[in-house]
Formats: sequence, C-alpha cells, structure tokens
Amino acid sequence: MTPQGTRPRQAHPVRTTRDLLLPASNADLLPAIVPMVADTNFLLSDALYSVAHDRVTAYQRGLRSGSMRCFAARHVLPELQKHLLRRARERGLNVDQVIARWQVRYAPFLRFVDVADCVPDDDRVRRVATRHINDAPTAALAVLLAPVHVLTEDPDLIDNGFGDRAWLVLTQAAGDLGAVDEAAMITIAGLTIAVNTTTAFIEQVRGSRLLQNVLLVAAGAIGALATTHRRRLPSLWQRFGWPLVESAGTIYFKQLERRRSATALLSATAVQPSTVELSQDVSRLLAVASAPLTATAIARAVWERQDGSPYRNTFREVRELLTTNAAFVSVGRHGWTLGAPCIAALAPGDG
Repeated sequence: MTPQGTRPRQAHPVRTTRDLLLPASNADLLPAIVPMVADTNFLLSDALYSVAHDRVTAYQRGLRSGSMRCFAARHVLPELQKHLLRRARERGLNVDQVIARWQVRYAPFLRFVDVADCVPDDDRVRRVATRHINDAPTAALAVLLAPVHVLTEDPDLIDNGFGDRAWLVLTQAAGDLGAVDEAAMITIAGLTIAVNTTTAFIEQVRGSRLLQNVLLVAAGAIGALATTHRRRLPSLWQRFGWPLVESAGTIYFKQLERRRSATALLSATAVQPSTVELSQDVSRLLAVASAPLTATAIARAVWERQDGSPYRNTFREVRELLTTNAAFVSVGRHGWTLGAPCIAALAPGDG
C-alpha cells in the first residue's frame, strides 16, 4: 500500500469508447473494450437467428474479437436456460445446434453480475421496477456501468431510456471494430518483424568492419546486376517494394474504418450516469480492463480522480466495497473482475 500523502505510481490508463475515435499510435490499434449490457430477449433473438440462418452475427463477431465485452444481470442466465431451448423447439430448430452455438459463441464471453448489493439510487431504475420488477436488475446494471449501451427489445427498458430498438447498428459497429482490429494487428505484426530485423542487422554492421566490407561488395554486385538486368527491376519491386506500400495503405484504411465504427458507437444513444458513486467508478474500471485488477490498482485509479482524499482512506473504501459486494468476483491473487462467467451448460431437457 502506498503511504498516506504519497502519490502512487501512475495507473494504466483505462480506455473508454470515446478514445476509439482518434488512435494516436499503433498501440491504439489493439482491440479496445466496449462494454455493453444485454437482457434476456436480446440474447434469445440473436442466438435463435444465428442458428435459423446459420450465420455468425455481428454480436458474435464483437464478442469473439474482444472489442465488445457483454454483461448481463444474474437473473438473465436462468431465464435463458428456461426459454432458449423451448423457443428453439417452437421454431423447429435443431436443439443440439442451439446448445452448441450457445456453448461456443456466447457462454465463454458473457459475464453475469449480481447487482443486489449495489442498486444505484436512480429514478430510472425505480420507474423500470414499477413497470416490471424483473427488468430492474438490468436497468441497475446499466446505470452501474454508465455510460453504456443496452441491447434489448423490452419496451419496459426502452421506454425508460435503457436501450434502443435499433440495436443492430450497435452490434454491427462493434463487430466491424473487432474485425478491423484483427486485420490491423496482423499487418502491424508483419511490419514490426521486418523493421526489428533490419534494425538489428544495421547494428551488427556498425560494429563489424568485415560486415561493412561484405556489404559494400554486395552493394556493388547488386548495382552491376541491376545495370545488366534492367528488365527484372519491375519484378523485384513487385516482390519487395509493393508489399510494404500495400501494408502501409492497409493500416491507413483500417484506421479510417475504425473511426467510422467508433463514430457509430458514439452517436448511438447510451445510458448516461446521473451520479458517480464509488461502486459505479469501480465497476466501470473493471468493465473495460483487459485483465483482472488488484485492489491496489483500483484504489490508485480511483484516488487519482479525487481531490484531497488520503490514499489510505480510498484503499480502505475500495477494499470494503470489493469484499462486501456480490457484483465483484475475486479471482485469487490476480485481483477482481466484474461479474462471473457462465459456467452452467444448457441441456436438452432445459426449457
């Protein structure tokens, strides 16, 4: 723990959706995490559509690429277990295919959050609870993670500002963002290897007189060959020069595609926070973190946003929140996550 009054080391910056607009370096082309909240009817619709049309949906692409991290209230899992296979049978779908699709393309990527201990004091949540109490946990989770997009088809949520019926735009943007990131990472990795190899070779040449002489002889031989075989120069350009130009162009256009996808996400209606409580701050940090965070790392990030509060007090408050709130799950010495993964498997008898 950092001593009271001493500023801790700089915490790793937490990337938000807004940071996707203007990537400043190659590092920003790595997959950024866009948190979203999904309810039961959305997950049912997406999964059944995927099986009925034998397609990988935009939502699945976003989950698989890591550009989207989806959270759901804890009650959503038993509702899915109750209704998914029943709906599949009603539509005449192959139940085994539905189970396989769920286990491979949804279950590994979803996190279920118990918000019973940290329901935000928000009028919107109370209005949802008045209309349909079963939807209140989803509304509470959205406020906890705000600003965040909610994927739902439920009018009880949509009418109170949680979600939009045009959710397809969101899933497509997130899915496209993940595809762009994957392609850009492959291109950058290839260029990085080439640059590092060339740099290492140059350093070796600088330190060796023998290599310098060999290089001079080789350069002279290449010049003589180029003069003798001028007709082969275009083929050499196509083999070595053009791939480098093409790679640079790929990175440029992938950045433009990323900006378009990010703009679509930013322009869509998101649930906005009404107040910023400690539980909301910690939840948001964990929602966009690339790995579990320790209590110390969370306290540092929270403390740096405060004015005048001693770090020791912040750490104590964060530690108490993590250990007394079911929304936060300990993963041992590795730290804490928001919610728990899906470990319950669907069976043909469910529903």
